[in-house]
Amino acid sequence: MTMTTSAVDHRKLKRPDAQKGMKHDYRTKMLALAIYAETLSVSAASHRTGLPTSTINSWLNEEGADAALNDLR
Repeated sequence: MTMTTSAVDHRKLKRPDAQKGMKHDYRTKMLALAIYAETLSVSAASHRTGLPTSTINSWLNEEGADAALNDLR
C-alpha cells in the first residue's frame, strides 16, 4: 500500500488581495489619527482606541498621512 501526501496550497490560506492591510475599518483608523492629531501622542491614541502603537505608527508613516492629520486638526 502506498501513501500519497498532498501539498497544501498556501495561496488559498491567504486573505484575498482586496482585504490585505484592512484589519481595521476606516472609522477606527480616523479615530486613532484624530486622537493623535489632538494629543501628538501615539501612546494616548493607542490607549484610547485599544490599537497597538505599531499599527498607529504604520498609519502615520503612510503616504498622505500628513494631509489627513492636517484635515483632522
